Amino acid sequence: WVTRAVLEILRDINAQKGERYEYRNWDGTDYCRSWFTDGDVSGMRFGTTLALNEFNAHRYALEMKETAWIDFVNPMTKPGEVYIEYAVENEAAPESQRYPRVRVFVEGTYDTPEGVEINPNQRIATEVGRTYIGTIAPGGTKIKVDTIEFTKQPFRITGIIVTAKDELKVDNQLRGQSIREYVESVKRF
Repeated sequence: WVTRAVLEILRDINAQKGERYEYRNWDGTDYCRSWFTDGDVSGMRFGTTLALNEFNAHRYALEMKETAWIDFVNPMTKPGEVYIEYAVENEAAPESQRYPRVRVFVEGTYDTPEGVEINPNQRIATEVGRTYIGTIAPGGTKIKVDTIEFTKQPFRITGIIVTAKDELKVDNQLRGQSIREYVESVKRF
């Protein structure tokens, strides 16, 4: 359905083959750090309540069962949006395989001071979920993750992304809108 929706949008704006349409200029200073497939957390700073674990063949995560923190940097000269990536499980999975719900706080954020709740047990077919957790100023900061409920499985953090404001926001803003409605609301061709 996504392919069909994109093709309909392109038809609606009378896009021609070979033409280039850009949403915005990309400044190339995003910070993306994922250790999901290689387990490489070298150079990272995180609390002792996090431990790197290969929880599945060639699938790695920083696992936590209690409050944890991770330091990271917004390398841009402007505010950046922070996303956390984490392992997900199908909500229909047996209780023994489900992950705990957590609340994530970003130090210095001005738009989510109360934190963001994440439920990693969802109806999706991917291994990793991504959630917007706040906007931060340039420079260093940290995230804090608190467990809301305890389960047999730990919460598994697989990556951190800092991107230019609104670059990945579509993941969260699409809720309740069709792709066409979202594109119309942000169209800047």
